[in-house]
Amino acid sequence: MRQMNDSMLNVSYRETDASNSSKFQFSLSQVILVGLATVLIIKALLQTFDNGMKFKNSWFQLARNDRDILIISNNYIEELRGLPNTKLSATQALVANFGGKYSLADPLLESDLHVKVLQKKVTPNLPHFTADIKNDIDYGLAKDGPSCANWAQVEIFDVLLKLVARTSARVFVGEPACHIEAWLEVSTKYTEQSTITFSMLRAMPKFAHPIVVSFLPSYWRSIAWFRKGIDILVPIIHARREAEKNDPSFEKPIDFLQGMIDMADEHAGQPDKLARRALIMGLASIHLTSMAAAHVIYDMCAMPEYFELLRAELIDALTEDGGWSKMMVNKMRKMDSVLRESQRLSPPSLLAFHRIVQKDPIILSDGKIIPAGTHICIATYETSRDPANFPQQEFEGFRYYKQRQKPEEAQKHQFASTDKTHLHFGAGHNACPGRWFAANQVKMILGELLLNYDMKFLDGRSRPENLNVDEWIFVDPKTEILLKRRPHLDIESA
Repeated sequence: MRQMNDSMLNVSYRETDASNSSKFQFSLSQVILVGLATVLIIKALLQTFDNGMKFKNSWFQLARNDRDILIISNNYIEELRGLPNTKLSATQALVANFGGKYSLADPLLESDLHVKVLQKKVTPNLPHFTADIKNDIDYGLAKDGPSCANWAQVEIFDVLLKLVARTSARVFVGEPACHIEAWLEVSTKYTEQSTITFSMLRAMPKFAHPIVVSFLPSYWRSIAWFRKGIDILVPIIHARREAEKNDPSFEKPIDFLQGMIDMADEHAGQPDKLARRALIMGLASIHLTSMAAAHVIYDMCAMPEYFELLRAELIDALTEDGGWSKMMVNKMRKMDSVLRESQRLSPPSLLAFHRIVQKDPIILSDGKIIPAGTHICIATYETSRDPANFPQQEFEGFRYYKQRQKPEEAQKHQFASTDKTHLHFGAGHNACPGRWFAANQVKMILGELLLNYDMKFLDGRSRPENLNVDEWIFVDPKTEILLKRRPHLDIESA
């Protein structure tokens, strides 16, 4: 380990209960290996919160089996957030944290094409996607949603995962891929198997990864799903380019894939490379968005008064606009606040703002030095629960809605916005580039579920505990809740 400066703190980690390991249903060998990874790693990483509170204004070192990470105070966020990738790389840290080449995410290191496309082609066109996303949600609920006139037990995460995969496909790869069931399966299964792989590799020292990975069924399955996805997308890319060249009536689709086709240089624009990037986008989005939606549903089932409050806001907005208009999502301010508050208490990870220092050390304003090659991040879970930032720690769904009633703060405190106390999407120019789409997507999915179903926990049940694997925070995907169809609400479509 590289010698750190005097501000580095050596910390020890007490034993923790690893019984809440991942409950995804995999093969027996995978369950055993995931359990091994959890036992070896979670004992250290679940203490990030304790150490983050103790050393919130200082630094401490997190010694993982695969790499050491320097946890820094969020007091440094303002001077670090604007540094260019040549000094502090978010992409390198993202790929390293997701297992590098073993999750097949290393093509992202070649350029920031995906970031530019999301920022310049997808986010500015979010209103354009509203009608298509609504249609895909309707189709998904008709196909995969429960038809229950009476209360029925449903694994809600599975319903959400399919809806998120379907609506994500519409925006990321467009037609015809978004209607190909095999693509939807690829986008979820590749992510699932890659997650198993890099979670298990976290339990091993880095030198052992090339040996261990060859014995992991999940690794070979992720490769198989990845290849299947490429086989689906490459012909579509060729067909679009051929149509643009030879068909005068061809209209370019508005989606992430077409954005990459248009913006890529000759090297990055190779069809297989474009297909790889499109697949990797799912690795960082589909499951995280599904879990964010599931957390909100669990929170509302625990505090059912929010169902009617959010449903009333939604119906008012739909009635005013005559349906899901292009800009209607922006009127769902109470829903937005509940999403942000839910993420405050149940973020996707204990850590965020992952960055790797490039060839030159970074000298901070107080004289501290971060050496080249250091992987840094911030204990964002601790920041979101710091009593100094949030004296009222309990869930308060309209916390941010109330703050936004002040004219000077009307555009702040949104689910997709970032600030010093809410860094779960990162910060600065490298904050999650797809977060605005994810916010719209999850609002529309939750909105349609609110309109179509009543929801509650099974009798005697309460909100399920979050699961921890490494620094990641998951919902229990096998949790069942009760759903019942609501009477049809006749609001004229926009």
